[in-house]
Amino acid sequence: MTGHRQLEDRLRAWRSFRGVARATRTLAASQALRWGEHVTRAEAHRAWCAELRRAYAPAEVTGPTVDVLVAIGSDHGLCGPLNRLVAEALAAALAAKPELVIVVGSRVSGYLDLGAAVRLPAPSSVPQTREVSTRIEGLIAAKGPLDRARVSIVSPTSVRPDGAVTVTSYDIEGVPAKVELPPAFAARSPVELSPRELAWPQVSALFLHAALIEALCRAGRCEAEARWRTMSRAHDAAERRIEEHSLHLRRLRQEGTTQEMLEARQGQGMRWGARRGASG
Repeated sequence: MTGHRQLEDRLRAWRSFRGVARATRTLAASQALRWGEHVTRAEAHRAWCAELRRAYAPAEVTGPTVDVLVAIGSDHGLCGPLNRLVAEALAAALAAKPELVIVVGSRVSGYLDLGAAVRLPAPSSVPQTREVSTRIEGLIAAKGPLDRARVSIVSPTSVRPDGAVTVTSYDIEGVPAKVELPPAFAARSPVELSPRELAWPQVSALFLHAALIEALCRAGRCEAEARWRTMSRAHDAAERRIEEHSLHLRRLRQEGTTQEMLEARQGQGMRWGARRGASG
């Protein structure tokens, strides 16, 4: 009976865990789809801002630059090695000694001593993404003009079907546009209602905001995809353990039933033998 109770307790625990894994997996899948839509829009917006910035670029940009490094992780777990990989890529990028380091997501701090880095919460919605982006822009503006900041980003960019997370370090200036703009827009020359040196800072700020929004949305999608795949594996593992324990429990019950039948038959045979002995 003790073995039966232990197996039944384990079965209840694994079934409870399977329910949690199933719910978390479903939620993560819906979040990944939603973030995927945001990434598509963010990529198109950044491509548009990049073309606008190119059109208004002055002949020469002079003045000091500010080196900024932004690393994007997560505030929540259950997303595999995502934050560890971000921390490893961040550690390599810190060798360039940027003037300002901003880390989005508290989980990265558990893998790396960030020192004087500025820590911000990871956004969980588009409004929060805009808020975090605005805060990053404010931190950069405190160091120098936005149009003279050299911003590099370390963030997850994709998740393979096997759950492996790809973390990329890149300069926002070198990101090619994945969205093809209408030829009419690309060929159209801007109407200069003000000198370029006056329009350039605003256009650069708009491009920086779009690049940060895109990076934050992509990181949110990767986090949701990684959590979905992690919990899918956990759900499948729970299914296997439940099947193993259920099979073992059925065998124990069958053995117990067989033993009871044998004991009952043996007891019946002893009674018959006793009666025959008494009658003889």
